[in-house]
Amino acid sequence: MMRQMVILDTDCSQDAAIAALFLLLAPGRMDVAGITVADGPSTDAWQRAHALRDVSRRNDVPILPGGPGDATEAAAFIIRTVRANPPDSVTICCCGPLTNIAAALRQAPDIGRRLQSIVLATGRDDAGKDLAYLRADPEAARTVLESEASLVVVPDDLGLPLTHGDLTCLGAAGDAGRLAAEMLGTAVQILDAGAVAYLLQPHLFLGRPLRLEVTEDDIIVDRNPPCRSHTDLIYMIAVDQDALRTMVSRALCS
Repeated sequence: MMRQMVILDTDCSQDAAIAALFLLLAPGRMDVAGITVADGPSTDAWQRAHALRDVSRRNDVPILPGGPGDATEAAAFIIRTVRANPPDSVTICCCGPLTNIAAALRQAPDIGRRLQSIVLATGRDDAGKDLAYLRADPEAARTVLESEASLVVVPDDLGLPLTHGDLTCLGAAGDAGRLAAEMLGTAVQILDAGAVAYLLQPHLFLGRPLRLEVTEDDIIVDRNPPCRSHTDLIYMIAVDQDALRTMVSRALCS
């Protein structure tokens, strides 16, 4: 069986950080090739990524800085990792703007067809508007959507709703659970958890073809594309919430 690995590309915001911790602690531990961060060293995101790696005892996972421009360590790491492994053996999970992935694709378009897929969390802005991660860097989103990579989008409404009991469980768990509870604060949902859960157990999800187009003003969503093309993707529309809750609880409350 082909060895599968994942690159986590993240801005390490509140939801993305918890999703990262979920991935690092997931039962069976995925082969995480590395974490590419949306910002450079000395930023909150960079420091949070290291805290997550430390508390999960995954010091085997490298953390690479990214940010604006193509010549970043994050982009170079993505290119190097995809090219060094067999086709269809590397997946990128993106919980943040698509800046680092787009930088890698611009320099090495061939990696798009070598990837197993790019799994995208959508993000949500302060006004509750979906697709915030794509809107954060529209040019990067366009580059990724027009690449040869297979794309899977897991919207934030398939994240994990939190109950008071969930937060109590986290606070009473070990160091990882307490860190998660501290990061969550009064949050009512782990929005990006769905993207990581899809990596671990895609059979829990139901999806359908969809087409996204980035324009100068907005992102156009076509829920009934006339035919498949390289700009189409699979958009998840449902998930087994009970199984998702069990997965997250086992990872973060263990």
